[in-house]
Amino acid sequence: MRCGLLEPREPAQPGERRPGILVMSGREMGVRAIEQVTDLKNVVVLALDYSYEARPSYTVRTFLNDVPQIRRAALDVVPSARLALEYLRQRTDVDPTRIILLGYSFGAPLVPRIAAEDRGLAMAGMIYGGGNLRTLISHNMRRSRGWIPSQLAGILGSLMLRALDPLRHAGKVSPTRLLMVNGRLDELIPRKNAEALYRKARSPKKIVWLDSNHVTPKNRDLTRRISSVIRDEIVATQLLSSTHMT
Repeated sequence: MRCGLLEPREPAQPGERRPGILVMSGREMGVRAIEQVTDLKNVVVLALDYSYEARPSYTVRTFLNDVPQIRRAALDVVPSARLALEYLRQRTDVDPTRIILLGYSFGAPLVPRIAAEDRGLAMAGMIYGGGNLRTLISHNMRRSRGWIPSQLAGILGSLMLRALDPLRHAGKVSPTRLLMVNGRLDELIPRKNAEALYRKARSPKKIVWLDSNHVTPKNRDLTRRISSVIRDEIVATQLLSSTHMT
């Protein structure tokens, strides 16, 4: 499992404790996900890679063949994230009460599972994610395949990945604050899937809708908009002060 680390340029003053942020993303974004929060300063950021590399397109056969690999890769992220969170807490320059978990795209569905197990998070963020793996899989398969193959893939895929379905864990994220950022034009995560997860989650929670397609590392403008939403939210909840903004 690869990871990237971003540390403040200025060393911490004696006794100073900074917020810590763990970022998870899909293979396409990889450790470049660390760029999502580079407009925050005086913060320690750790980014985890997701080892599975998605194919350009799928058939039912190739998808089901890949499901075991997808499952292994996702399950590997869970203990890796827990270890990374513990690393942040053990740092003498990180405030263990101000640890934030952010999951982007392929990393977003794992946020509820990890947050449900780790009760020490100050905030958990799902960036362009949703719930109900069966309909999510069917929706994305249907973009290139017919209705029957997509439904078959959704049923079988969701059964094999059932332990990871964010809907199963969304209600257990509380009392950790949940932030969801989603796109109204997202071609991969339908609005109904994002709203299903939001309904399942308990307070405190917030969802922010942006006029955009799915997040990609190539869309720098969207990256800045998402970063701004995250920054404003964590400042509003007093996890960061305005002095942590560039």
